[in-house]
Amino acid sequence: MRLLGSLTEDDIRRRLSASNAALRAGNNPLLRAALLSCGVDLRTAFVLHWIPEQAEDIYTVLDGTRQVLTIELARGDSSEPTEVDAIPLADYSEAVARGSRSERLQFAVAMDLLREASDDSA
Repeated sequence: MRLLGSLTEDDIRRRLSASNAALRAGNNPLLRAALLSCGVDLRTAFVLHWIPEQAEDIYTVLDGTRQVLTIELARGDSSEPTEVDAIPLADYSEAVARGSRSERLQFAVAMDLLREASDDSA
């Protein structure tokens, strides 16, 4: 999907940038710890989706190593282990291509931010 610089894209860019800043600042220590344990460079990680469930929170995170992680974090003082599934970027991209326009737009903006973050860290 080609980015046009629309207001919608700007809003998505702000939200994704805020998710990256929150990860780096440690606003969610459990998510941060899960990402670091997987070897994720937080400078290039963006939360694409967050689904708060009754017993856990489910995050979909674009990782700078060119994969997408689905992380299930138990809520409260649970001793449940954190579940992490890695999806190759190509597979996730294929799934998004069949999704809604808003999903495709969010993914395109996230990939653009990832390119910018990768260029900055090089």
